[in-house]
Amino acid sequence: EKQAELEALKDYGLELTENGMLPEGVKVEVRREVFTRVEAKDYVEEIVGGVVKKTLSLEIEPFYNLIASLTNTNDPSMNTEGVQVGESKPATINKPIHLSVALPADFTTSDYVFINHNHNGEDYTYRGELADSAQDGKRSMTFVSLGLSPFEITNETSMAAKTVVDADGVNVDVYHATLQAAVDEVENNGVITLLEPVTANLESIPNKGYTVKLDGVNANDVKLTVDGQSVMFKNGEAVIQAAPETENPTPTPTSEPVTPTETPTPTPDSSDKTSNGGCYVATSVYGSYDCAEVWTLRRFRDTVLAETWYGRLFIKAYYTVSPTVVKLFGDNALFQNFFRDKLDKMVSGLQADGFASTPYADLPW
Repeated sequence: EKQAELEALKDYGLELTENGMLPEGVKVEVRREVFTRVEAKDYVEEIVGGVVKKTLSLEIEPFYNLIASLTNTNDPSMNTEGVQVGESKPATINKPIHLSVALPADFTTSDYVFINHNHNGEDYTYRGELADSAQDGKRSMTFVSLGLSPFEITNETSMAAKTVVDADGVNVDVYHATLQAAVDEVENNGVITLLEPVTANLESIPNKGYTVKLDGVNANDVKLTVDGQSVMFKNGEAVIQAAPETENPTPTPTSEPVTPTETPTPTPDSSDKTSNGGCYVATSVYGSYDCAEVWTLRRFRDTVLAETWYGRLFIKAYYTVSPTVVKLFGDNALFQNFFRDKLDKMVSGLQADGFASTPYADLPW
């Protein structure tokens, strides 16, 4: 602003006083006006998989002008309003902004396009909503981005999923061509929204769990496994747990022979229970409340049995009787063999029906 004041004063033959103040009776107001200059750099039409794909590359440059207004009470003839001072200068915009760009009328007949954007070295993809314009038969595209830099706009891009980026307190949808790309980018405890049917084999990630939601996609059209186990959707969403942290230290070699010892069958205690109660018989048979077979059974309990009043009644009756049964007979080989055979068949059937055996947190009911 100080530079603008000096320039404005020079234009009218005025100078600052010796103490650096404006002359008496002279007032200068300065404001910034910010603009974006949009230039089409390239336009390509190609056939991909029998579909005509059109890509429009845009160079988007933000800049600003300094606008000065001068008031001279000593000589009103010198008053001026809104005079640009100096040349336009580059502006930097790093906050999310709403951007509107006109597209050729025949660019696409869809209601949206996808915009590929590189900002600060990171690649993003946004969805731009289109609206018909009364000017020159063009269509207007509006979207929210993280900043201004070169964009590519394409009329034919398949996007499998989207995540949400929090940028300066504004939630911006970012689209991904594959589910795996969305998994790589989603934050811990974040949400991935599936936009189209998908078949994917994923691996759980240490310290990163997330939720997968369906948006206009039938759960029957989604074939999703995590660590080789099928993922079930309930009410249109599935929670993917973070991979458990494994501690398997490499044993230290020893020259002395090790005498094998028999590991006793553990009896469930309070550490093997949750607020819903422990799976006492299964825990006794498989040796832990947190193992693949018991994770499958707990999913069946929470998502099937607990959904009905008679199922919940059965669960409560089971948790009333089973602790005593396990306490009396849990170490008995006949007890172990009998229930192991029954539970193995039940777990196999449930997993075939899509109940996962990945780490699981009990649901409240």
